[in-house]
Amino acid sequence: MANMKEYNRGRDQGLDMAWRMLRDAGNKEGAELIAEEIRMRGRTPIKLAVSSKEISEAMAPMKWCMYETFQCMALMVLHDEFGFGKIRCQKFLARWNLKTDAMSAGLVDWADYIKAVWEEIGIDLPTECMKEEGLLK
Repeated sequence: MANMKEYNRGRDQGLDMAWRMLRDAGNKEGAELIAEEIRMRGRTPIKLAVSSKEISEAMAPMKWCMYETFQCMALMVLHDEFGFGKIRCQKFLARWNLKTDAMSAGLVDWADYIKAVWEEIGIDLPTECMKEEGLLK
């Protein structure tokens, strides 16, 4: 256990040193990449010996699975509770894809959608998890 603590401390010190070196050398882009890695590691309670890029790549299938399961659940609720049939469910999915594509393209973000839900519908959505994950400022 002591070796892992030493490893984590050394890795954190190495990231800090790399950030300072890039910053001092005027490599703004590189310094920002390192700074984002440091921020991510500060938000993550688990100390892993992998980079945020590797974590992101490993999580991609899980995110896709969550996306698919959420779509399925939404369709079941729309059908069971509101009587949506095939055509209205397909319209929902088309609109869903439009909204997610807009977010993927960087045209909107979660803050935009949360604000719209509040202003247009009057529902105050929970955002603690999104804040913790850095999806909201």
